[in-house]
Amino acid sequence: LFTTFRFVMAHPGAPFGIYKDDIAKQSALVCVDEILSMIEFSSQADELSKTTYWNSVKDEIEKL
Repeated sequence: LFTTFRFVMAHPGAPFGIYKDDIAKQSALVCVDEILSMIEFSSQADELSKTTYWNSVKDEIEKL
């Protein structure tokens, strides 16, 4: 997610400059939070493993 957002913001003429990494990181974290909130509303049996996975993704993004 971070790499995708960073790539989009790295296009020539993009107005983000030196802040593109910070913006990409925050955007990726917003996406993960949205996914986690959607998992909470779901009632499937494997939700715990999904929650664990996405929390680990969030932890790795925060380390960037």
